[in-house]
Amino acid sequence: MELFELVIGLLIGAALLTTLSTRVGAPYPVVLAVAGAALALLPTEKISARLDPDLALALFVAPVLLNAAFDTSPRDLKANWAPVFSLVMFCVVVTVAAVAVVARWLVPDMPWAVAIALGAIVAPPDATAATSILRLIAPPHRMMVILEGESLLNDASALLIYRFAVGAALGASVTPFQAIPALLFSAGGGVLLGIALGWLFPFLTRRVEDIPVHVSVQFAGTFAVWIVAETIGVSPILTVVAYAIMLSQVTARDQTAGNRRASFAVWDVAIYVLNALAFILVGLQLHPILRDVSGKVGLYAGFSAAVLATVILARIGWVMIYNRGLTLRRHLAARGEGDVVEAPSLKASIAVSWCGMRGVVTLATALALPYGDGAQGGFPYRDLLITAAFAVVLGTLVIQGLTLGPMLRWFDLADDGESDREEKIARRETARSAFALLKTKSESEADLLRREYAVRMQEQTTDHRVDAEVIGGLRMEAIAAERGALDRLRRNRTIGDDTYRTIEEELDWAEGHALRARTRLPSWVRWTKVPPTTKSEETSVPILVRDATDHDLPAILAIHNDAILNGTAIWSTQPVDLDNRRAVIEDRRSKSYPFLIADRDGEVAGYASFGDFRPHDGFFKTVEHSIYIHQDHQRAGVGSLLMPPLIAAARAGGKHVMVGGIDATNAASLAFHARYGFVETGRMPAVGFKFGRYLDLVWMQKILDDA
Repeated sequence: MELFELVIGLLIGAALLTTLSTRVGAPYPVVLAVAGAALALLPTEKISARLDPDLALALFVAPVLLNAAFDTSPRDLKANWAPVFSLVMFCVVVTVAAVAVVARWLVPDMPWAVAIALGAIVAPPDATAATSILRLIAPPHRMMVILEGESLLNDASALLIYRFAVGAALGASVTPFQAIPALLFSAGGGVLLGIALGWLFPFLTRRVEDIPVHVSVQFAGTFAVWIVAETIGVSPILTVVAYAIMLSQVTARDQTAGNRRASFAVWDVAIYVLNALAFILVGLQLHPILRDVSGKVGLYAGFSAAVLATVILARIGWVMIYNRGLTLRRHLAARGEGDVVEAPSLKASIAVSWCGMRGVVTLATALALPYGDGAQGGFPYRDLLITAAFAVVLGTLVIQGLTLGPMLRWFDLADDGESDREEKIARRETARSAFALLKTKSESEADLLRREYAVRMQEQTTDHRVDAEVIGGLRMEAIAAERGALDRLRRNRTIGDDTYRTIEEELDWAEGHALRARTRLPSWVRWTKVPPTTKSEETSVPILVRDATDHDLPAILAIHNDAILNGTAIWSTQPVDLDNRRAVIEDRRSKSYPFLIADRDGEVAGYASFGDFRPHDGFFKTVEHSIYIHQDHQRAGVGSLLMPPLIAAARAGGKHVMVGGIDATNAASLAFHARYGFVETGRMPAVGFKFGRYLDLVWMQKILDDA
């Protein structure tokens, strides 16, 4: 009972500390780690706890991994497989080897198997720790994908090493000829088993509609997958990861909205509680260890500090060596001696090397070591390894977790807006699909829904531009007014509590939607109302600036070829085909460059984009842009809608200069660019020839660092 009361009290304390961490902007794993350390140092002899080692991994690692893997994008992992694989395999092996050598150097009597087990325990950065910290910082999307993919998959490689090392330390004899086939079976079998179970689970639970039962089955299924993998002898880590990724793909359409909302909420709470319990249990186990070390304080402290330093330096060393290799390959490719590769900047490399926060996986693997020392049939140096593991978790979370945000801000490695752009496409296309369906319906009620979706696509129909954040704020104020009225109705007994709860739930959902609209929509997305293009139109038509999709390719091609055949905006005389435009758009997307569309009621009124100014490395901070307007929508303000988000995207991408090359006779384009801060920097007389005459080229540029 005393232990139960202690754990409840500590959970309440952890909740209060987490609330405080949110207010000060610190990631909650940092607070939990500090709380665990404080618990280990409490001056009392009544605190102790034991957890079955066989239960530790299943209890803590299985749900944490599933929660992280469920949100993983297979598309993004595939696109970034090389850096992820480098961190998952080579960085883990380098860390394990470095820690094992240092451990043996400091404690010569420690068996190699024990030292390797310690390296495997502290090698993998933690998915939950990385996610909770990175979400607060909002780094560039590609960096986020690489770090989350690494923290998700490196547990598998580290745990495979861990299992063989623990077995060898306890007396099992394993030769390389036995280990390699076992590793292949464990890894490959785990992936195949996870995919099969992830495909099978939705069919078994499709008829489960009761929300509590559905969520309970999810938790039970997670632990069942782990147990089945261990029983068969394959990697439970890879099984759970593959199971979760497969599950996220096949349940998207089968799971009801109510079950999905409840599931996400419950899993968030469960993962937080499991993280808190892991730190509490380690603190409880460290308490008697620290109490009994007596004359070994220097050994434990020095050993833990050395392991912590080794873990940090090993990651920095490997990441910098790997990225230096990419830089050399890039230089060779520029000389025509190899394939072109994308090499991260020095700042990005330093940031990735500093993202090595450890968490619940390291704690769980340390807790999974058998009790006792080698003489008693337990694991040799168990107390020392647990102490070192906790020191690594505490040190990386505090040292790296608290300094990572300032580092990224100092390096100006901010969110590149890639996720926002994809969300904008998704919201636009889903709303358009619904609107198109409703246009085929003749019921009077369909007209109400059409208006609702028109508002979602347009947001407002006034004559001035409106920011999504302003709309979200107004919605929040409106919902607050509704809540006030609802409270008054209950106080004066006009409605009862049942009705109150029903309306309150509806307002809760509305508030959640308003908050997302206020905080997540890109600030440069704007709507405006433009004049009709013909006198026969009775109402104005809204124009939306959005990212181009494959559906827009024919319209983009028509605008481009019209500019070639009938104008001097493009100094070419030969029309291009659809594959040419598709290749251009894909090239821009691969470089995270925008390709924006002015969408007027489903019709492409114009498009804008920018690309590299020159192919040489020295010009990587400069881009050359272009804006083309459909002939039926010229002088309708379309260019004024496309230019601001194009400039914003260049700034967000870290560009320094935007350049435009303009026909000297195009006075309207020259004046348009001047309105947006472009200045003429040079004229090249008679460098072009089209329509039987020579053309002068005017260069205009805008320095983006200027406000």
